[in-house]
Amino acid sequence: MLQRLSFSLILGSVLPLNIYRSIMNGSIARATTAVTILPDIPGSPSRCNDLIISGRLNSGKAVVYFGGDIQDLEPAMVSSGCSAYLAWSLENTATLLSSKFPDHLIVAVRPARKQDLVFSCFDNFVQSTAEISPSEYDPQYGASQHLDRLLSSLQNLLRSTFQELYIVGFSKGCVILNQLLHEAPHILDKDGSAGLPVLSKVKKLYYLDSGHASTVDFWVTDDQAVHAFVNLTSLDAVHICNTPYQTERPGRPYYKLQLNLFADICRNLKVLKQQILLFGSKPFDQVTLEDHFQVLKLFPV
Repeated sequence: MLQRLSFSLILGSVLPLNIYRSIMNGSIARATTAVTILPDIPGSPSRCNDLIISGRLNSGKAVVYFGGDIQDLEPAMVSSGCSAYLAWSLENTATLLSSKFPDHLIVAVRPARKQDLVFSCFDNFVQSTAEISPSEYDPQYGASQHLDRLLSSLQNLLRSTFQELYIVGFSKGCVILNQLLHEAPHILDKDGSAGLPVLSKVKKLYYLDSGHASTVDFWVTDDQAVHAFVNLTSLDAVHICNTPYQTERPGRPYYKLQLNLFADICRNLKVLKQQILLFGSKPFDQVTLEDHFQVLKLFPV
């Protein structure tokens, strides 16, 4: 189970108190590189997520980040025995992304819970069970609406309007991107982009070493889903960056087949910006978890 941090713990660890009070009072500094944690931001009814923000608070451009297993707030990582990977905490990753996207607001979405203290479960975005996350891609699960309303709440809090969105998924976090694609045909048929005023501003998707230990597909191979998402949003660029940590992992006979199918779909729709492999000379038995995390530093924007 996820141990939810109290305001006092958050304020005492990483949240600059003056910035938090400024945000709550509606008085926002023009720019800051500090990391701010906003607990329990509401999205769809009965769904909320903690958000970690960094970068330009007044920017009309935002990068939304969904991380992988292990990644969490630093106090939670320490308590779960993951201190060796604190360099990749959500706070540090938000700071890193703000250096890669200096003109953007960075918004890292904390998973709703952790299984066995380590495994990220984005229950508000993708169907999950107590043991498996994700358990399926349900096209009517409502991840798109939740993300749209979550970002709308953040806009209201910051008194800002996002004109351009990039969504970055790393490792298991890429299942959220998959879920959004699977939902697109249903949303397009029902409401169109009018029902998603914020999410319709998505221009770029970044798949960074996508992978998970579930039984669902690794990549979206339904061309209608990808096409619908292109029509639903402002998408013009899909970036794919992998390492052998995912592509050569044993027991995944369909991973590279699905990856190439997804890339071909994006290429045919003229939205594939790049597909690269880092550490490609390393066999799987030599690639490390640290190599996997290094993608966050090395991927081109």
